[in-house]
Amino acid sequence: MQSRRNFMKNGAIIAAGGMALGADTLNAAQNTGAQIKQILYEISPQKLKKTLSLF
Repeated sequence: MQSRRNFMKNGAIIAAGGMALGADTLNAAQNTGAQIKQILYEISPQKLKKTLSLF
């Protein structure tokens, strides 16, 4: 019974660690996506138009 309880506890710890890792990876992917979006905007004709319209 004791070993089964330890197994359950370790399983919960591993699951929590996996979820934390998943959330971290998702967050990193979202940040990368946001950066790519910003870079695409920086080199897009829309940005150029906006900059030129200031003059």
